[in-house]
Amino acid sequence: MKHSPSIAVLGGGIAGATAVLSLTRCGVSPIWIAPSVQPGDRVGESLSPAAHRTLEALDATDLLNSGTHRRSNAMFSAWGRGQLVERNSITHLEGSGWVLDRQRFEIELISRAEAQAPPQRGKVNSVRREGTRWVIELEDGS
Repeated sequence: MKHSPSIAVLGGGIAGATAVLSLTRCGVSPIWIAPSVQPGDRVGESLSPAAHRTLEALDATDLLNSGTHRRSNAMFSAWGRGQLVERNSITHLEGSGWVLDRQRFEIELISRAEAQAPPQRGKVNSVRREGTRWVIELEDGS
């Protein structure tokens, strides 16, 4: 018996939802395994101007226009330094970045992905190879 190839997406956050949306736009119906957790309450989050291309490819730029997110023309950070460093959007070909209501953005993106490929809820217990197949076992034994 010949098996058709399947693609599994493990994870339920922004990365998992983005992978599901990308695959479904390519005509692939992934198996989506995501834990049963709600997006956390996060204070402010920035989205790089480079992310605009990804959202465009997913036909999801409308998520940024909900009124709860705002454009950001400059970002200041102190990653690994004792002083702030400015990154101005004028240097990005993609335009400005965004200051997100992270929780709302995550909920809306995940909801869009769930409409394309409803996830199987649960935590992954193990992943192993059996011959030419991969076997993903969930915590509940499924």
